[in-house]
Amino acid sequence: MPLDSDYEFGKMAVRRGVLQQEQLEECVEILVALERVGSHKRLWDIVAEKDYINTSVIASIRQEIGEKEPPATDEFADELLDAETHDDMPPAVPVVGGFALAHLSKDGAAEAHPLPQRLVLIGTDPACDLVVNEPKVDRMHARITCGQGQFTIADNGSKAGVLVNGQPVTMKKLTPYDRIELGSARFVFLPEFGEAPAPQTDSPSALKESPRGRLRIESGPDEGSAFFIVSQTLLIGKHKLANLRLHGPGVADFHAQAMPVADGVRLIDLGSPAGTEVNGARVKQYMLLDGDMIRIGAVNVQYKDMRPSIAATREALPETGKKETPAAGKSSDESKLDFSLDAEVDVPEDPLVRAGIKADEQVPKSKTVVKPYKPGELSLICIEGPVEGREFVIRKPRTVIGRDQTADIRVNIASVSRRHAEIVLERTQTTLADLKSRNGVFVNGKRIKRQALSIGKTIRVGECLFIVQKATPARPHR
Repeated sequence: MPLDSDYEFGKMAVRRGVLQQEQLEECVEILVALERVGSHKRLWDIVAEKDYINTSVIASIRQEIGEKEPPATDEFADELLDAETHDDMPPAVPVVGGFALAHLSKDGAAEAHPLPQRLVLIGTDPACDLVVNEPKVDRMHARITCGQGQFTIADNGSKAGVLVNGQPVTMKKLTPYDRIELGSARFVFLPEFGEAPAPQTDSPSALKESPRGRLRIESGPDEGSAFFIVSQTLLIGKHKLANLRLHGPGVADFHAQAMPVADGVRLIDLGSPAGTEVNGARVKQYMLLDGDMIRIGAVNVQYKDMRPSIAATREALPETGKKETPAAGKSSDESKLDFSLDAEVDVPEDPLVRAGIKADEQVPKSKTVVKPYKPGELSLICIEGPVEGREFVIRKPRTVIGRDQTADIRVNIASVSRRHAEIVLERTQTTLADLKSRNGVFVNGKRIKRQALSIGKTIRVGECLFIVQKATPARPHR
């Protein structure tokens, strides 16, 4: 929260007539928003950056309210020097200086574009503030606005839509390290710290909450370093704005994310050229398990789940029941995974394994088969979302997906419309149709209105991701 001196400064500036009430309210909102992400800026810093009051008047008001800089005495300098010589002292936290949108390129490089506190248009049109010439990006695809110190992204009615953290949105407030997709263009919304690099969670004494997990570097220049996962997403890469900086061959500027979720930590590859592997299998998304060995480019990283419930389970396991972690370089056949994924797979790896889908049941993209199915022959298995792990058998010629009580597949969450989509078992094929839903329907990551379905395709409806599979045969009653 703003300090008393911030409020005194604001009142004095308004009383003098050098700052309007609306300008004061705007600056206070920006100050509060920056404090949420660790900024130590004061109200006069924001006022100066907005160029509402010149520096001489700011100094005069600060002097009047008795706000002075710390004295530069030898005693003060000695205290600073003493703090620097103690290893158990937490490192100083860099001040958030603003926010940026990092554009990720296919070669692994990234360019961070500072976001001004005004309207920013993104698209292919030269008149846009951020020009992005990539496939499926519209002329004026999306806009980012800043109001009350909060950045918000909105879709401008684009064909491909706007995805934030994999979810289609029409308008959404952004939080640090959100992933954004506009057509084939990929971005990360992140805080900037002036010339300083982003702070890292590599010091246990600096943590303000119990860690959920730990990533320990097992090879490369950073071998032996450990980073803790708390409530904020870890952005992994070699860029100075990554809050887990990793160095080594094949590591992209922004390579992957370790995102805390309700049931653990989800590892997400950010389209890196070298890819991300878990236990020898290349993945796009994966729910990390205790002891997993991760490969980022050519660097090995081991995950340890530090939640109390997992630690208790680990201690209770007999020696013979411990999980075996394959050594680096082993093939996917040696890794104990049910199957491995290549970079073209559009669905998360780990939920498929948990759903029990075998490799021989998947249809390669080059051999996609579209054919008719009878009621009871197809099913949707939820591999991500509130109903993850459930199988829904298509038993009717027309099956409606939605949150309405009359829906055949009911998903009662806000991102799903009452009647969101419909699966139709036609005479020559099986089709999926969008029923004019608010957030759209996506097949293999592409927004559709109506499309034929086949085994292995993924369907996103709101926060839920399903995969189309042959229905599990019912077991005979004994």
